[in-house]
Amino acid sequence: MKQETEKIVVLVRATPEESRKHGYLVCVAGINEKGEFRRVYPFEFSYGEKLIDFKKKDRIEVILTESDNDQRRESRKQIRYKNLHSPIEDEELRNLLQSKVSSIEKLT
Repeated sequence: MKQETEKIVVLVRATPEESRKHGYLVCVAGINEKGEFRRVYPFEFSYGEKLIDFKKKDRIEVILTESDNDQRRESRKQIRYKNLHSPIEDEELRNLLQSKVSSIEKLT
């Protein structure tokens, strides 16, 4: 399967779900440098342990492949990641998301 590397700004981390095969896993929603939304999974999670070393607004570099069984166009399976230790500032995040968000006021 084809692999690609993307830099993603983390927008949210999901609540852990227990897998019989892999323990607790979470997925992450973010936006890449092209402005495309990404749902990235699986990330191992363990309560009380620091298996995931990033949080909301952190930039991560992820080696991705297409999902085996998730047909959503934004979903990717992560192979490996690293925290770039350069969190995005609120103003920059607002500018990044501005074109992605519509409001009821724009519809009238």
